[in-house]
Amino acid sequence: MPDPIALPQYASNRLIGIELEYDAGGTEFTKPTLIPSGWSEKYDGSLRNGFEYVLEPALSYNQALPVVQTFCDAFNAAKTNISTRGGYHIHVQAHDYDDQHHDSTRLCKIYKHFQPIINSLVGKSRVGNSYCQGVTVADRDALIRNFHLTTPARNRGEAKGSRNYSAVNLAMMRCTNPNHRTIEFRQQSSSKRLACVWGWATLMVALVDLAKNEELCGRWLRKMVTLGNFKEMLGEHSSLVGATGLAEWVQWRHDYLNAEPTPQFLEQLQAACTNRPSGLFTLARAVDANLAVVKKAADMLVESGALSKRGTRWVKRASADQEVGAELAELEAQLPIIDRMLTQRAERIRSVAASVPPARPIAAAPAPVPLPDVVGQQVPTPAFTARVRAIEEAVQEAVREAAATLNKQAVAAAVIEQQPNVVLPGEES
Repeated sequence: MPDPIALPQYASNRLIGIELEYDAGGTEFTKPTLIPSGWSEKYDGSLRNGFEYVLEPALSYNQALPVVQTFCDAFNAAKTNISTRGGYHIHVQAHDYDDQHHDSTRLCKIYKHFQPIINSLVGKSRVGNSYCQGVTVADRDALIRNFHLTTPARNRGEAKGSRNYSAVNLAMMRCTNPNHRTIEFRQQSSSKRLACVWGWATLMVALVDLAKNEELCGRWLRKMVTLGNFKEMLGEHSSLVGATGLAEWVQWRHDYLNAEPTPQFLEQLQAACTNRPSGLFTLARAVDANLAVVKKAADMLVESGALSKRGTRWVKRASADQEVGAELAELEAQLPIIDRMLTQRAERIRSVAASVPPARPIAAAPAPVPLPDVVGQQVPTPAFTARVRAIEEAVQEAVREAAATLNKQAVAAAVIEQQPNVVLPGEES
């Protein structure tokens, strides 16, 4: 993993508005007891287990760093888990962009040209994502049509009606009040690491500034799309505005997301694993690394035999006897569940049988098929047969899922012993 990076030094009076979506996935969502000042917690329909946190009111870039740092510190202290479901959106004020949208077009051209490099600076879940589609159109007339830029909007709420899910959203450029005009960048993955949150904010502010330099953009749009050229372009812009550290942050972020685990990192991750299974979030916090790299490294350690994987968790590799003992312990913990499930099954069958009136005997009928004692030896009605069959199938499916999850022969034997007619995985004809 790359070493920690110093924050880029940049100066801008542009207002910025940050939206961070935190979703804990299948884990418990934890958050600070008090949400830091300057931030609002909001419900977001795209999240299943979390909230969106919005910096409001918007602040000048020059004033926002302490507020962002306090927020990141609070959520790191709360050990908030962040899955790949959420995103990071930032609005950057573009009050000085021209009304004919030449500046906006240059911004989209730069973003589109270096899209492959920008993709390497965001999480893989944010590439090809329908909520932050890559910039594929950078023609001025097409952009005007796509965002209805010739239709004035009296306020931001009205302008919002023409937004789309492009990585660069120009809808707010319709506002008649220049101070309300912003460019929304939607592609970054969510984070609570200050270097990631603030570095991306700085990069987006720099791109908004850079797009006003027609000569500089024209030259770099003619050059090859490489990480080196993207960094050189930012370096040239930085020298013009007195900024430092932006190109270095881009390299750090690229390595942070894409570097292969080093032997030293593998040793560090192995040391973080214990005899108790640990999930991805726990391991990522222990080694202070992003989820994708930690998962890759953990799987490499499994292949090498250093770790074992149990479901979605990793554990230190034990001896053969310890492995068997752990599996038996898991099995013993699961057997009561199977027992309760089978007991409930029997109770449901008895309840259904008791609620069905006795079937009428059919004259000269063949010998009746044996049924549960509560029904007697009469031929069941079609309705009763269908209901019992549905219950049988539902319980069999539950048993299959339990056995497949455990994948233990002992469970299969226990189930068969209690319910010999149940068909288990691997026994299908």
